[in-house]
Amino acid sequence: MIRIDGSYGEGGGQIIRTAASLAAILKKDIEIINVRAKRDPPGLKHQHLAALKSLDLFGIDVDANIGSTKVIIKGRKFSFPSRKDYVIEVGTAGSSNLIAQTIMPILAYYNIKTKIKIIGGTDVIYAPSSLWMQHIFIPYLKQVFGVYFDYMLIKKGYYPKGNGLIELKFKKAKWQFKKPYLFDNVIIHICEHTPVLKNVCERSHKIVEHTIGNIIKENRVFKTESEGINGLLWIRNSLGGIDWIGSKGKRLEDILKNRIEEFKKMRITLNPHNKWLCDQIMLWYYIYGLKTENSWEYECTNISQHTLTNAHIINKISESSSKIVIEHKKLKLNY
Repeated sequence: MIRIDGSYGEGGGQIIRTAASLAAILKKDIEIINVRAKRDPPGLKHQHLAALKSLDLFGIDVDANIGSTKVIIKGRKFSFPSRKDYVIEVGTAGSSNLIAQTIMPILAYYNIKTKIKIIGGTDVIYAPSSLWMQHIFIPYLKQVFGVYFDYMLIKKGYYPKGNGLIELKFKKAKWQFKKPYLFDNVIIHICEHTPVLKNVCERSHKIVEHTIGNIIKENRVFKTESEGINGLLWIRNSLGGIDWIGSKGKRLEDILKNRIEEFKKMRITLNPHNKWLCDQIMLWYYIYGLKTENSWEYECTNISQHTLTNAHIINKISESSSKIVIEHKKLKLNY
């Protein structure tokens, strides 16, 4: 059994999700101790437990409960799903998209054509938004690796009630690599919001336009069980984008500031791998290497602590002579 220290580096929920995906893919038993030890309170929350319990689809037993600071994942029990349709309920406004990102690598690796509905928060802080999934993450997998998913936002769900619904369906995986580029100068700012936050949405357009220049503005209004707002600053017809999610008690200007700074770096370098995509796509590059035994590298606009932690966890679980190496702002794997 592989033991992982959940307090390593950034010490958050990504350690749990990466371990869950790789336990299934590599068919390994994993023990995680000190789970979310750097968070207050420590231990598993509903969305982390929901991600772990999603391994039930693959016959994998998980020893964990809400608040647990130790988790055991019995990946050697992996088996193929017996059904074609599943529903996963987070139970709170925890991120449906983070649960999707836990399951997606397993479906693609084993070519499992299953449809999964996930009920929870579709647009919550510290997690990828539904806009990000639709316009950046899902297209990236298709264009770069030839991995095809259908992703549908059926019902929007903001914090604290959540109760949104996404539907995820794996179609096929070619595992062929094509380097991503930014090639369009047209910038679109999409703002999604509940009716009461229309003025905040208009203000977000003005902030972006003031710092970026000419943009195409798009508003989308949703009626949801909780008030909320989110957006995507996107280079049209490309994989370049930055999402943002409103948070009660935080100034809109402060939320958008570091997003816009990252967006500018992407445009200057013609590089879609901002610090969020850099981290979220890493496991997929690792799986591409497993499938093809090809070396790879990509450069990021920034290397976050999140990225460093994720690379460490992948290397620890793989127990392979080939390691993900980070040099300056480049990630690479050599066989």
